[in-house]
Amino acid sequence: MKKQDLACKEEAFEMIELATSDLDVLARAFEVIQKVCEEKDLISLSLDEELSDTLIN
Repeated sequence: MKKQDLACKEEAFEMIELATSDLDVLARAFEVIQKVCEEKDLISLSLDEELSDTLIN
């Protein structure tokens, strides 16, 4: 494998890791918002189960 190909592959993996990390943070933030809405008796945010599972996993 060429050095350039290896560098591109490593960069792609880094981008995937960052995107995955961002999704994890987003899912946790959504959970906090949902909990606060429930505690304050506000209109709760809702996701269908499939989307929720996708964000969490």
